Amino acid sequence: MYSYKIWFIFLAVFISACVSMPKPSNERQFKTNVRLSEYNQYSQRYMPKATAGKVQFISGVDVYHLMADRYGNGYLGISVEYPKVDDFIESVEKYLRWSAVAKENNDVLSKIITYIRPLNGGVWQIKFDSYGDSNQYIVFSACGSEKSENCLFFAALDDLNAQVLINELRMFKDGSLLSVGLEDRYK
Repeated sequence: MYSYKIWFIFLAVFISACVSMPKPSNERQFKTNVRLSEYNQYSQRYMPKATAGKVQFISGVDVYHLMADRYGNGYLGISVEYPKVDDFIESVEKYLRWSAVAKENNDVLSKIITYIRPLNGGVWQIKFDSYGDSNQYIVFSACGSEKSENCLFFAALDDLNAQVLINELRMFKDGSLLSVGLEDRYK
């Protein structure tokens, strides 16, 4: 009877350990060619940063993420839920059209391209910033609503990185982005 109790205690501990062990991650990392930028007040220009990419499965939806470190003060980032991919592609394509016009005319302006509502609440504000003939950026900020005046900056992209983002979002949409992920190399 004594050995039966020990076996039962061992089984209970084993089962509780299995329940409390972390579950396998629902994320896959990928090598991104997009470089997120952040405005640097000392150099007075946007600075590109090393950027990491991953796709996570959250609340039944695949989400494309780009992240870059803010030198220990949080992260820059863009998150695109699968059902919103076309909205993001459309807004970045509009940015590229506006950028070409601004370069041609040496325009200096800041204009909101659109707002995109993520499935989990809040709003992405996507804005066009032009500083003349050679410096245009698409700026991604998070807002509480379209009427919010104080939005939180998340990332900026120049023309080259905006085009790369479009390409990666198309690959995310058609399922080819993760065809050769880092996890596949290290099985």
